[in-house]
Parts: sequence; structure tokens; C-alpha cells
Amino acid sequence: MKLIHCSDLHLDSQFTAHYSPEQAARHRARLLHTFLRMTDYARDEDVEAILLCGDIFDTQSVRPEAVRAVEQAVRRSPGVLFFYLCGNHDPRCPLFEGEETPENLILAGREWTGYTLRSRRHPRSAVRITGLSWTGQSPIPALRQLSLSPSAVNIVLLHGTVTAGSAGAEDSADHIPLPLLKGKGIDYLALGHLHAPAEGRIDGRGVYVYPGCLEGRGYDECGDKGFMLIEVTPGRGLDHRFIPFAGSRIHDLETDCTGCTDTWEIARRMRAVMEKSGCGRQDLVRMTLTGEADPDCTPARGILCEEGASRCSDFELVSRLHSALNPEAYLGDLSLRGEFVRAVLADSALPQEEADAVIRCGLRALDGEEVLL
Repeated sequence: MKLIHCSDLHLDSQFTAHYSPEQAARHRARLLHTFLRMTDYARDEDVEAILLCGDIFDTQSVRPEAVRAVEQAVRRSPGVLFFYLCGNHDPRCPLFEGEETPENLILAGREWTGYTLRSRRHPRSAVRITGLSWTGQSPIPALRQLSLSPSAVNIVLLHGTVTAGSAGAEDSADHIPLPLLKGKGIDYLALGHLHAPAEGRIDGRGVYVYPGCLEGRGYDECGDKGFMLIEVTPGRGLDHRFIPFAGSRIHDLETDCTGCTDTWEIARRMRAVMEKSGCGRQDLVRMTLTGEADPDCTPARGILCEEGASRCSDFELVSRLHSALNPEAYLGDLSLRGEFVRAVLADSALPQEEADAVIRCGLRALDGEEVLL
């Protein structure tokens, strides 16, 4: 039996902070498209259940067309069980409001909701799925009440952050103290809330697993994104592995431009960095220029942005590039900068290396640039 464990899709995110309305619409479509591809994958690979562990939508107010697309995907996959629990971003399930809920959709409530899934293809294979939606209150009382059959293959679904101990966590709505789950008979604790894959042991029997988000949304969510594929085999138990599935990867990259003399040399270095990182045409890239270029190098931002945009779907350029400084050039300068340089060089107590550092910081401060000491 195969199951998919995913979470934190954040469908219908607004993307209003850094994007134009057109770009925001494209990114919303990107998230939804990946979810729909995942449902196709489930049908094609004989997956019998998709475990949606919270924050499937980004807010409680979702555009009707986004809800409708998810509803249609559920109805289009009658052979796949969808087990859905709400997270802190979508505390109330917006699916099928006022409509008949499909038989293949199980909505976890504010109290433990259980379902026994028996494989159609392997009659001896069955799992017990038990989940609890986000309540906005500490889950500790519910964790203490959780009762499972030790003879079953138990998968438990929650949304929150696992902690090593229960002390001090009584009032926290997102803390899931692991000590309260030891010895409960859990084979696989399917979690949502963290946006990067993570896992660990509950006890000698079970593991807790975060699949991370299905698609990255910003430059704090770089790297491979996807879901966990769970396989339950009679006599062998439960195994899981991460499946990279995002349509786009997000890269936060840096190009050292030290010594560059012109724009095209910077562009070539950018290109090498992007190629080394494995950037694809569908990826999102933020490129930060660093280092000290030749004093006569004045980078043409438009050319650099065109170079980056030609290699990915969304490109952002950040410059922390400085011009290399030549203190000797200021010795005859009748200005505050010249007076400052001459004063520093006249201080024989300063070693040359320290004098150069003082001059660099001082000239940048006089130019209104940020100086990091």
C-alpha cells in the first residue's frame, strides 16, 4: 500500500509583498498546478491515500476558483482517500461547504478522527489513520487521550512543532511534546507546520516526519521541495522516502565580482554560478553581487537582469558590490575625502593593512554606504 504525506501547500497565497499582480497570479497558479500534478501522480502510481497535514490553504479566505480546483481533483480521484486536517493558516476547512462531501474525503475534526484504510490491491494490508485538526489551543489534553491499537499499523496526523519535553508547553497551541506520544503504538507521525523536511524517533517503534512544503514560496524556502511516499508492506512494516516534486526550485545565490572590469565579466560569473547550482528554466533565482569590482567598472543592471532572466522563470538582482578603493588616488584631492585619506596615511602607528581597512570604511561612510565592523 502506498500513501502520500504532504503539508503546507499554502494554496492561494497572496504574494503581494514583492510581486506585481501578474507575477502573484503566476505564483498562485504554480502552487495549485503542483498540487494537481501530485493527484495525477497518486492515480498513476497506485497511491491509495493522500494525507494532507494542514495549511493546505494559506488563509481562511480563499478564492472560489482555487477551492473548486481542489474539490475537482478530489472528485476526479475516487480511488484515492484524501485525509485532510486543518492547520493554523486554514483553521476551518473551506472544502465542500454546503455540498455533499465525497466518500473519498475524510475531514479531521477538533477531536480525534479515525479511519481504517484497507488496501484494495492487497487485502492483508491495512492502516489505521488518526488525525486531529488545529484548534488554536494546546494539544496536550488530546495527546494524553490518544488511544491506539498496538496490533494495528498506526499513522497519526498532527500540525505543529515537536518538542523534547512538555514542561512550559501547556499554553502553546503549536507544541507537540514527544514524551506524551511515546509508547502509544504510533508507527508514523505525519506532521505539518515546518517548511523543510525533517524527521526523528518517537520511541523504539515509531518516527515523526515533516515532508516540508510542496512548493517553495520565497527565498527562505530554497532547495528540493516535495512529499513523503509511505509504503506499507505486510510482514515488513512501514517505510518512507522523500520525493522531490516541486515544479520550480528556489535559489538564493551569490556571485563574487572581485576584480571584474566590466558588466559582461560579471554576467559570465553569474552564469557560471547559476549553472553550478543546477538552475532550471522553471526556477526562481535571487542573485546577490558581492566583492569589489574595478573602480572603473559600472555594472549595467539591465544587462545583468537580462542575463539572469534568460536562464530562469523569475530573477531578482541584489547588489552589495563595491568599487575597489585606491587610497593613493585621493592624496591630491582637495576634499573631505582627500583630507581623511591623508590623515590616516600620516599616522605612522597604523600598520598598512589596518590603514587600508580604516580608509575603506571611512570612504564608504562618507559615500553614505553601510559599514559593517
